[in-house]
Amino acid sequence: MNSINIVMGEPGSGKTILAEALVFANASSEADPRPILYLTTLSEPLEKVVRYLQQFSFFDEAKLLSGAIRYDSIAVELEEHGVAALVPKLKDIITTVAPKIIVIDSFKAVHDLSTSVSEMRRILYEVSGLLTAYETTAFFLGEYSEDQIPTFPEFAVADGMVELARKKHGTRDERYLRVLKLRGSNYQEGLH
Repeated sequence: MNSINIVMGEPGSGKTILAEALVFANASSEADPRPILYLTTLSEPLEKVVRYLQQFSFFDEAKLLSGAIRYDSIAVELEEHGVAALVPKLKDIITTVAPKIIVIDSFKAVHDLSTSVSEMRRILYEVSGLLTAYETTAFFLGEYSEDQIPTFPEFAVADGMVELARKKHGTRDERYLRVLKLRGSNYQEGLH
């Protein structure tokens, strides 16, 4: 808990589905009233994400109605103010809603709006401090590739990195999960 995690993979690899399954599995119980926030950016409209979510067996409308899970979008703010909109939006959400988990889908879209590596580093420094101060776990989803790991600053601040992949085998595809980093923990390497 209280970490920054990146879930990376090509479009269609299952990042959003994995994150939403995680969100519904960890939604508040009476013992832990802190909600979970799913924040969309400029990749897919919020309405589309929620519409497709409803077809999965883990979907539980009661968790949305009770406020245990909240969906929101930062797309308008990002369009108007660029990547600088992220920190004020997160600070407002964290101080008013106090979520225990925040999913940002797609964080790669936020990265793509930055004008420089130094700007992205400053933003990530502030985001990391904010998440740590309020004991919030974050999952940054993105269409990242392995060759971006050494150069994109979000990978330097990440405590965990999970890659999702699809490989074609004859007439079918197989899906794989690979843990690339899990700070302070042992993990089994390779494709699973």
